[in-house]
Amino acid sequence: MAKDFNILNTGHFNILQKISFGEKNMIIFYFGDIPDWKKKEVIKDVVVPSDDYEVVEITFNLNYNDLADLYWKLNRYCGEEMFLQLNDDAVNFWEGEVTDFKEYWGTFDDLEENIPIVHHKKYTAPKSSDDWKRDYESLRARYYILYNELLSLKEKNE
Repeated sequence: MAKDFNILNTGHFNILQKISFGEKNMIIFYFGDIPDWKKKEVIKDVVVPSDDYEVVEITFNLNYNDLADLYWKLNRYCGEEMFLQLNDDAVNFWEGEVTDFKEYWGTFDDLEENIPIVHHKKYTAPKSSDDWKRDYESLRARYYILYNELLSLKEKNE
């Protein structure tokens, strides 16, 4: 299914974990399977989290100001489900999960379509201990938020 639409990241790794600048107009995307627990109202079931990131490096055909603007827009979506679709010499960013019907794909309102690229590369990279620590702290913070909400609901009902 994903090959028909030329999707860069796989369905298992569809949550943007982090991004960083690379060399010469490059943005590096790290995709994983763990959501940003602080952003989500519904906790997604992650039974066995992966030890790796799926990394996509994209060299954009943009000037520095446009690249920086794109970077900061994309940075806001860390922790969100996202997939990248390659169209000739351009890339599109879609929200959610890949489905068989393109008309059901979600869009990000502040991102342009068909952003010009020069090159892309995809590979896997292991998660560092800092990455695992960040994931754990995010989950722990979400747990305490939910726990406190539960306690306040109990107090209201008593």
